[in-house]
Amino acid sequence: RMANQEGVAAARIRFAADITVDGSAVLPIPKFAGIIDGGGHKINGLNLGHWNLSGGQGLVCELNGQIKDLEISGVNVPHVERTGVFAGTVNKGIIENCKLSGTVSSGTASAPSKEFGGIAHTVGSGSIIRNCGVTAEIVLNASGSDEAVVGGIAYSNQGSIENSYFTGNILYQILHIATLPLRTFLFQYK
Repeated sequence: RMANQEGVAAARIRFAADITVDGSAVLPIPKFAGIIDGGGHKINGLNLGHWNLSGGQGLVCELNGQIKDLEISGVNVPHVERTGVFAGTVNKGIIENCKLSGTVSSGTASAPSKEFGGIAHTVGSGSIIRNCGVTAEIVLNASGSDEAVVGGIAYSNQGSIENSYFTGNILYQILHIATLPLRTFLFQYK
């Protein structure tokens, strides 16, 4: 289980098998500058714990390294605030040959804005998302007067998204009656 490895600067993590998470919350890695090599394996049933860092939230909050060859299937995100499943912010890093599948479901906690990207929340300048796909059904549960902005691959892109696709669905469920705007957009990929 990967959990709160503050200060991991140049580690290499390689998956030897698929991982099924037992339902307990997995705390994200705050900052990571090494390599996470999925080896073609899958994480099933990821339950992302809430970590309020400036880099956003995801499996890695701020990625300065690389995530490759990994699939994540079935994700629960209790608090959708600046969230990308693989990385909150990709900061001069690379995510490649990765896939998000199954259902991604948010909790019912209200936030001023629900900003979500399937692979990453923010792709910073000099960063790359390459050969990645999202086939997941993304379900955002809303309460209060939340606004949701969803990007199939990324919420915000100042870097490069190459040969990547979104073929999933985005659903916004209103748990309490309110007027809730939903703006959905996809980037034009290079």
